[in-house]
Amino acid sequence: MRYWIEATRPKTLVLGWGIMLFTIGLILGYDISNDYIDYEPRWTWITVGMGLVLSLLQVVSNLANDLGDANTGADNENRLGPRRMVSSGLLTKKAIIRTIILITFISFIIGVATVLYAFVDQLIWFGFYLALGIGAIVTALRYTLGRKPIAYRGLGDVAVFIFFGLVPVLSTAHMILAEDFTWWFVVPAVACGCMGVGVLNMNNLRDVEQDIDSGKLTLITRLGYDRGVFYHGLVILGAFVGILISTQVFKIYSPMLGLILLVTHLKRVRHIHYKVDYNKELPKLAFTILFFGIISITEGIVYELNF
Repeated sequence: MRYWIEATRPKTLVLGWGIMLFTIGLILGYDISNDYIDYEPRWTWITVGMGLVLSLLQVVSNLANDLGDANTGADNENRLGPRRMVSSGLLTKKAIIRTIILITFISFIIGVATVLYAFVDQLIWFGFYLALGIGAIVTALRYTLGRKPIAYRGLGDVAVFIFFGLVPVLSTAHMILAEDFTWWFVVPAVACGCMGVGVLNMNNLRDVEQDIDSGKLTLITRLGYDRGVFYHGLVILGAFVGILISTQVFKIYSPMLGLILLVTHLKRVRHIHYKVDYNKELPKLAFTILFFGIISITEGIVYELNF
């Protein structure tokens, strides 16, 4: 069991829940500032459903990454990151494949149930989100699997930005607010997407030399390490600006307290001299996203109870 837990890379799984909590916090703020929506229990079920789907697809992607990098030789004795289960011989390829299939099926069922719950009498929207969910599953599987994996063509950043930023934030806001949905949610969606890409960058900056040797063309290997660090700074700046604007639009101001964490993160990245130190920085950034989510929804709930 210990090997399976390690294979899921649990420190990365807080990403999805942080995004969900952040989104709900902003929705509560949007509710208060516009004074026309009351909290409903369905919000909780939609949030839990979307959070579970995000986390399960993150597990699928992590397991597929473990398997795919073992198949291509990207994982070897020079690896600086957490050990991989397949390449180290701790778990078999068949066991990983069976688990990927099982978790994919579970995430699909939960996703269908969540969308059906949100749009039980709106078949067009149900069909749209069903197609979007299938696209998310395919992306998670194709991240490092198949003949032309997404991560090996420098498209991993795009995939993460879309499916850990735009899709979960906009989908959750639309499912909950329906006709009261506003496109201002694009702003926090971009912020979440940038933070998700930032987590990915931690991996790619750490592994840049091994990825070049194995032919894994991430965006960082294309840019080079120094320009990759600069690119990471731009990504975190995008998250910073997106969160700052979101606090003003949705009247939830507590996330401003967490902005200092992004600044200190960039300072630490600039002073990293040994790439293995990215292993310490990666979970810090992931938990920073969770922190934004917790303080946002806490403020939203307090306001909801008082107003």
